Amino acid sequence: MRSKFSKTTYSVGFGLALAFIFGCSSDDNPSNNNQPNISSGSEISSSSGGEQCESVFNPANKFCYDGNVYDKCDGMPYNPSSQICENGVAAPAKCGGVGYNPLTQGCCDNAIYSKSTQQCVNEASVMTKCGNGLYSQATQFCSGGGIYPKCDGEEYDVSTQQCCGNVTFSFSTHQCVWDGELVVYDKCDGQAYAPSTQFCQSGTNEVKYLCGTETYASTQDCCNNSTIFSKTTERCTSGVAEAKCENIWYGIATKFCYNGVVYDKCDGTVYSPTSQICENGVATPAKCGNESYDPLTQYCGNGTVKNYDTPLTDARDGTKYKTTIIGTQTWMAENLNYNAADSKCYNNDEANCTIYGRLYDWATAKTVCPSGWHLSSEAEWIVLMKLINPSCGNVDCAGAGTKLKASRGWNDSGNGTDDYGFTALPGGSRSINDSYSYYDGGGSRGYWWTNNGSSTKTFRRMVYNSEDVFQNGNYSNDLYSVRCVMD
Repeated sequence: MRSKFSKTTYSVGFGLALAFIFGCSSDDNPSNNNQPNISSGSEISSSSGGEQCESVFNPANKFCYDGNVYDKCDGMPYNPSSQICENGVAAPAKCGGVGYNPLTQGCCDNAIYSKSTQQCVNEASVMTKCGNGLYSQATQFCSGGGIYPKCDGEEYDVSTQQCCGNVTFSFSTHQCVWDGELVVYDKCDGQAYAPSTQFCQSGTNEVKYLCGTETYASTQDCCNNSTIFSKTTERCTSGVAEAKCENIWYGIATKFCYNGVVYDKCDGTVYSPTSQICENGVATPAKCGNESYDPLTQYCGNGTVKNYDTPLTDARDGTKYKTTIIGTQTWMAENLNYNAADSKCYNNDEANCTIYGRLYDWATAKTVCPSGWHLSSEAEWIVLMKLINPSCGNVDCAGAGTKLKASRGWNDSGNGTDDYGFTALPGGSRSINDSYSYYDGGGSRGYWWTNNGSSTKTFRRMVYNSEDVFQNGNYSNDLYSVRCVMD
């Protein structure tokens, strides 16, 4: 038959055993004099007033401690608040040599942790509880049941702040942006923006797109995402930012106004036309030998500073041209650059128009000169050649090329001495055939229409590797430079 035991029977037997055990342990461990209550059953007598165990248990293998039932350690009760049962032996609870309370604490890789707020993960690291998750206090923190990374090792107020790299910031007034690295920027009146393409405009506190890579003021605007212009004195027309010089509108990206005259910038830079020249995209002091000169009114002819004649202003577009008196003739000292229909810049590059002027077909060339001026004739070229070299005939002229060429601007050491201020430059040509067209000779050859010709039209030619001026004829639809002579 199955034996029946009463609570009283368990209590008596278990009480005798406890009396023996704690009598011995008291002698061995004087620090345990104030042990919490341990009982053999649900009826507990305690000098410290502890609670009794309400549940029924078998005192042969269990015991009651402070109202809770525990398994005996190899048949013996022990103190669960300071001891652990390991391999059947009740031993002092130690973690890294430090005692702890196994009821409320745990040991994780020699580190003591609180069981109520922490947990040992993989028996190697202590993680802290936060809501339904765990986090590392070394790198994270818990706020409002959420886990967040620390910012440079510090906690912060997640309701008003965020972390950007290693910096905390207020997200109501600032923003974190990747700009090669994480950087904190001010918001623009509370509005976030992308600093790589936008900016916060001072004065308006509005988010604007950069103009290329530049910011601009509230009095300015951006034209075609490339040029900043003034709203009050300039305009954007067909994607080109323009300003007014006297009564002429010009593109401010490539030109500038100086004393009421429009000039081309030097590789995008404004310079002083009265003391500098633009050479190979660089504005340099105007020097003739060691003598400075004013390029607007003077030129360097064969090493000597000489004066141009009265400048010509084209009323059609405001362009001002230098002029030079050679004998009885007054010539333009630079190629015409009036933007007539079907005229071209060499290689379709506006920068070449700045240097060499425009290229025209023969029919346009005959009528394109400003009022009071005309396209040079063969007869006028012959007069010019004979003045330079009286022995020249009516066709080619030896040595005249060197004296008419500019002192700079020709390729392969092809520069001349510019004795007369004619300043011939190699503007090249555009040849047009039935099935194709092409540019040729820019920087090395110069071609100038004359107003003479029948089936073929005559022109004058200079080349980089010759001292002469040549006469040739060609079809009228080819495009060459134009030099105008005063009527």
